[in-house]
Amino acid sequence: MDIIKAYNNYLVNINKTNGERRHKEAKGRYSASGSGMCLRKHYYRKNGAESIQSDDKSLRTMRLGTIFGKDIEDAMKYTNVWKKQEGHKINIYTEKFLEHPTLPICGHFDILVVDENGDGQLIDIKTAHDFKYKGMFGRKKDPNPSTNYQMQLGTYAWMLNETKKLCNQVTSMELVYFNKNDARMDSCNVPLDFIEIAQDYWELLFDNDENIPPIGNMVPAYDWECGKYCEFRGVCNSPLIKR
Repeated sequence: MDIIKAYNNYLVNINKTNGERRHKEAKGRYSASGSGMCLRKHYYRKNGAESIQSDDKSLRTMRLGTIFGKDIEDAMKYTNVWKKQEGHKINIYTEKFLEHPTLPICGHFDILVVDENGDGQLIDIKTAHDFKYKGMFGRKKDPNPSTNYQMQLGTYAWMLNETKKLCNQVTSMELVYFNKNDARMDSCNVPLDFIEIAQDYWELLFDNDENIPPIGNMVPAYDWECGKYCEFRGVCNSPLIKR
């Protein structure tokens, strides 16, 4: 039996099933996880543009992140139980689905820790290859790092602050990274300013959501977006796409 082929087929099926579930759940709304990324991706996804499926290597890479994220989720559920047994008045929420009360935005955050005062600590879990990790935490940090992960957190915090269903307000945000090369882990705080920055991003999107956004401001947000990870590179006319 060809184990590699069997595993690749399995991942293709999982990816298809998860995509259909997300599409059904979104009900035509924008995904909060796309915050800070190219505006055209939102437009193409909303209008059902033809997309390119991820290759086998990309699916395996993304699967590592999914498995690690599930481990973290289980660890948080375990922590929530023993913290309460010790008398700590906190609530830990994982993988909760959020909907903006008035705007067509939705998505799942990773972790929200709420203390006895109703203040929330919002945490996102990321896996990264060694180059990215060293750019974040090494001696030679990336002088111009991408900030889309920070804007994702800002979007979730914005929705939490608007709904107040799980916490009174988000008072801190954090990114936790796992190095896929050597299993090192580290974290960094995310300024609360990214809540307002995320709001500005979505306002820019809604100003352009009826027509295809022109090349320029946030199209793309980063040059690397037009590489192999863009599922709409087959229909987009960005000059950065290598044909």
